[in-house]
Amino acid sequence: LSVTDTDRPVSGIVTFPSEDYVVKTGDTGNLIYAIQLMLNSVHDVFNNVPDVDITGVYDTRTSQSIKTIQQASRLPETGDVDKRTWDMLLGIYQTHRNFN
Repeated sequence: LSVTDTDRPVSGIVTFPSEDYVVKTGDTGNLIYAIQLMLNSVHDVFNNVPDVDITGVYDTRTSQSIKTIQQASRLPETGDVDKRTWDMLLGIYQTHRNFN
């Protein structure tokens, strides 16, 4: 399994680092891959959520896609991923991943 294997669901082993952690533009790593994979899965169900390139880099397009999730969820529209945004994205992803 590769982190770019979009046919496989993101497993429950990816956890958010802490309550105080915030993912911001320019951040990189496995957590960003997970965010991008979930966003693209959510995009497959909700066309208003922009798809993103799966690069492992938290770029402007990823931030814009997160803002769409935040707006729909009535969270502050920062474009950053805090614990509340992560929980919302993960919940949407887990609920709708079987509809692809």
